[in-house]
Amino acid sequence: MPDRDRADARKIHIRLLPDLHRRLRIRCAELDVTIQDFVVGLLERELGGGGRRSLCSLRPQGSSLILLTFAPRH
Repeated sequence: MPDRDRADARKIHIRLLPDLHRRLRIRCAELDVTIQDFVVGLLERELGGGGRRSLCSLRPQGSSLILLTFAPRH
């Protein structure tokens, strides 16, 4: 994952409905990742950023398998 303190790192702000935010927090706790790392992993997967090793997989409600990639925590 990119270093959050890097001078060239960018920030985005999004609004989530309370239920979606709650489910996001729960999923991140289950996977033992930060919301930051979870969202970056999703974006890298969707946008083709590669090179990360897969640490987990999950099956969203009524959907196919999604592989998420996360950098190891230091």
